Amino acid sequence: HLRHLNLSYTNVSGAGLDKLNLSLPKIVQLNLSCSNFTDPGLKSLLIVSGSQLKSLILDYTSITGEICINKKFNLSNLSIGRCRALTDKGLYNMLMLSGNQLKNLQLEETHITGLSLPQINLPLIQSLSLKICQDLTSRGLGNFINTTRSIKFLDLSGLKINLDELSGCDFHLPQLKVLDLSNCSLTSVAFCEILRIFGSTLKTLILSDTYRCEKTLSKMPKLLPNLTTLRIL
Repeated sequence: HLRHLNLSYTNVSGAGLDKLNLSLPKIVQLNLSCSNFTDPGLKSLLIVSGSQLKSLILDYTSITGEICINKKFNLSNLSIGRCRALTDKGLYNMLMLSGNQLKNLQLEETHITGLSLPQINLPLIQSLSLKICQDLTSRGLGNFINTTRSIKFLDLSGLKINLDELSGCDFHLPQLKVLDLSNCSLTSVAFCEILRIFGSTLKTLILSDTYRCEKTLSKMPKLLPNLTTLRIL
């Protein structure tokens, strides 16, 4: 039985798959990273996929995620990066389909706001990329952070949100080890808040091309007691 299906860099759209007698009971990984792939094709493949599916890669596709199937998987990896058509509703649907065993979630360069997530629980998530999600709001970021306590790697590089609004927020990521803030326009207030919220457990902080206040940097030894790596170039 087929365990890995890779359609990346093809011209497949998935249209008409529902008319074929497909069955993928042992499939473990679906890589559908092709720009023409759409919601109907995704729905058709997920319907015929078995419970062993662990990795779903949808980068660069044309999906919105707004599909409805009566099924839930136990994915460990979900990658929907650079899906410009992905909606908040679609993201919610995809997370509900994924189950609560998800460990890696990649959403870079999508147009999500994050406002559809208050009811989502991601108890095992370890790696979360929100890189260059330029429609993400501060409230949406808060919703992501509040879905879990297990994140070890968090990529917020290229965000344009007002991180000053995090001031006073009661976020807690006790396992966070790596934080990427590259290409973020941070005020000293926002930078201090981020270090206050996330700094105590960090081992690696990435600040490439990020505005940094010298007075704030002077406080870093106290705010980042476990830091071993600082990248600023």
